[in-house]
Amino acid sequence: MMQRRIEEKLKSLHQIRFHVSGKEYTVNTADVTPEMTLNTYLREKSNLTGTKRMCLEGGCGTCIVAVEEHVNGKRNVFAVNSCLVSILSCHGWKIHTVEGIGGPLQGFHPVQTALAQGNGTQCGFCSPGMVMNMYALMEGNGSQLTERTVENSFGGVLCRCTGYRPIVQSFRSLVKKEKDGINDIEDLKLCKIDGKCKTNCEHKCKQENYYHAFQQSKWMKVHNISDLMDILISAEDARYQLVGGNTARGVYYITNPPQLYVDITSVKEVTTTYVDSSSLILGANTTLNRTVEIFNNAANEYPGFLYLRDMAQHILLVATVPIRNIGTIAGNLMIKHTHNEFPSDIFLIMETFKATLSIVDTNEEEILCSPEDFLRINMFKKVIKHIILKPIDKTYQWITYKIMPRAQNAHADVNAGFLFKLSPNYVVESPRIVFGGISATFVHASKTEELFKGKKLFDNKVLQQAFESLNKEIQPTWELPDATPTYRKYLAIALFYKFVLNKCPKELLTSSRLSSGGTLLQRPLSTAIQEFGTTPRNYPLSEPIPKVEALAQTSGQAEYCADLPNLPNQTFGAFVTATAVANSQLGQIDPSEALVSLPCR
Repeated sequence: MMQRRIEEKLKSLHQIRFHVSGKEYTVNTADVTPEMTLNTYLREKSNLTGTKRMCLEGGCGTCIVAVEEHVNGKRNVFAVNSCLVSILSCHGWKIHTVEGIGGPLQGFHPVQTALAQGNGTQCGFCSPGMVMNMYALMEGNGSQLTERTVENSFGGVLCRCTGYRPIVQSFRSLVKKEKDGINDIEDLKLCKIDGKCKTNCEHKCKQENYYHAFQQSKWMKVHNISDLMDILISAEDARYQLVGGNTARGVYYITNPPQLYVDITSVKEVTTTYVDSSSLILGANTTLNRTVEIFNNAANEYPGFLYLRDMAQHILLVATVPIRNIGTIAGNLMIKHTHNEFPSDIFLIMETFKATLSIVDTNEEEILCSPEDFLRINMFKKVIKHIILKPIDKTYQWITYKIMPRAQNAHADVNAGFLFKLSPNYVVESPRIVFGGISATFVHASKTEELFKGKKLFDNKVLQQAFESLNKEIQPTWELPDATPTYRKYLAIALFYKFVLNKCPKELLTSSRLSSGGTLLQRPLSTAIQEFGTTPRNYPLSEPIPKVEALAQTSGQAEYCADLPNLPNQTFGAFVTATAVANSQLGQIDPSEALVSLPCR
């Protein structure tokens, strides 16, 4: 009965509509599934193979496309990993692909030309992702785009052969040329309701709840939390997934697909933020990059929220630009909730700075808890609604760290957060020592926190006791591909020492050399010089010119094996992993189970 009432409140849709490179697509839901990604649709249904496919985890960036939206009359363009986005999430979207922004017929886009002329391609497989990531940066940032932003924004697009020097140089050369574009008058579309410039006006002006029915599952979209809770009640014991950015599937693969998907990207109660001098209430479904903006703005406006600037900087170390564009705070916390071993940076900084989570159940009753207590709550049919942060005064000292195998796009080997409330003579009143990457259960170094209470932080004897306490308290577990437990233990202790050196007054340091141990290395903008001799009188011999295939690669025209259509009688191969130990000798191979499952059978 409840299921029928819910479906009466939602409009049944049998089609989804979106634009790709200016062309409208109308897709019958009978031809897709919730598990089908935008990448699969572009390549297999639309034959737009310029968008590549590789890791299917949002890690390599070959699949990047740009999404354009208009919010309050303002145009916003951002990059996403098409391999993570469900095709059903694209209803109403305006999508740009590498073929759509430029090519041999309509003319090449400046980004495509710059990468080709700068010798930024070799095999060219990553080039479309590189181009679309840069395209989104230019379109989304306009004249505010800086060389630093460009250099920091390509951790999510991996190149395995060219080397990043020519790629970064090619794209940085575009920064000085970039300026805000002005739409042609014939390109303007005015919303019939408010008269503001918009595209996809019909979709944006109508806020409809709807659902798609499939043979094994349903996809629903709602716009308020009451309807969301009604859906969860009606779901009974069905497997369900709340869909935000859907980026978690890149970390932990979903082996048992849900029976119910609920798109909550438009639920106002979990995407709205309130801030004043007394508190910041962050909608839990806010994206990571939007959270960075909110935190920086609050830090600039309210002195008590200066620490949010450091939280924002830490968030920029999480994943990559395309992931942070659609991945959400609540989504990251739910990964940590489901997989306690996950070294979530969002969980770490929220726990360090004493955030409060507001969780609501199907009765819309609110539960307030710390991030640590949240891990012990049964979240079945519960939703994280808000993250509440309070101002911190000048009596507190804080730092957070993330140590990872590479500078970008990596989980932490160990991450750490320290927040100490100190009296004027440096006596510890309230310590918080938080580590991630130790084990599934370790959060606080509780015994060491107790040891510090009422003692001077910068007393050498107290510090020696603290190091000994941490050495006993931190007992890392280990499984591949973790760094060794010994390394992670001493790294955690070293990070605490680094915090102490950073905050210690200079007059208390026994040596000026110690102060350098408290700072992090600051990476300057990369520089490079390439010199080679030529003989102009012999040109075109020895004349440096871009290779012939470069523009075909940067515009997505170059075809690779996976881009070619299947041929009659084509066979396929796949690696089968062995369960035996390495270097074992094969006795026999039994293919019978695989042969039975072949389509031709």
